[in-house]
Amino acid sequence: MAQLLVLVIAFLGACMDVRNEKIANGAIVIFIFIGLIYQTTIHGVVGIVEYLKGAGVPLLLLFVLFVFRMLGPGDIKLLSALGGIMGIGAILKCIALSFIFGAILAIAILVLCGNLGQRIRYFIEYVTRFLQTKEIVAYYRPGMQMENFHFSIPIFMSVILYVGGIY
Repeated sequence: MAQLLVLVIAFLGACMDVRNEKIANGAIVIFIFIGLIYQTTIHGVVGIVEYLKGAGVPLLLLFVLFVFRMLGPGDIKLLSALGGIMGIGAILKCIALSFIFGAILAIAILVLCGNLGQRIRYFIEYVTRFLQTKEIVAYYRPGMQMENFHFSIPIFMSVILYVGGIY
């Protein structure tokens, strides 16, 4: 049952993200509610604690990436909703695999678009500017640029491996 829940939640999150450029907070609330119901049905009141532990890990680990606008808040909230159902161990693997899939997709996009060198220079300039000014600005460039892909897709890819029993 948990596998079906996380597969549906990850799929809906990815579809919403691709279609609307964001994952709606209302949907996240529903995902969280479903996860809490699932955990309390399986574990009783202790399920609430289990849910909060799994949901808290993505928030704690990925907060810095949110601050620098390197990862969207919807992606982090989606991972939290999934973590509440999957548990700490599985969500840690899900996050790691999501970043691996994301890196592969990003490199493929940058190589295919021919702007890998430009993005490396942009990253170096961004870090240098932050170190000099200590000013936090959004990392991504606004607009529909190829390198601004939806991280919910690598999250969904990772969840497929979870459902398939890979981790």
